[in-house]
Amino acid sequence: MPHTGSVTLSCFVGVGSRDESPELAGASHFLEHLLFKGTLARTSREINRAIDAVGGDFNAYT
Repeated sequence: MPHTGSVTLSCFVGVGSRDESPELAGASHFLEHLLFKGTLARTSREINRAIDAVGGDFNAYT
């Protein structure tokens, strides 16, 4: 997209802490943090550097 100044990509999942039972309290927040741990092929730092290199922001909210 040569003439595009910016792009936003969002992924929303219709569940979260409000949907947790008392026994599972905190599970959504824990899973959110797992998204930032990296993969077998790339570390978390490598992923963040690649996103930063193009001016991106990698974040999540519970």
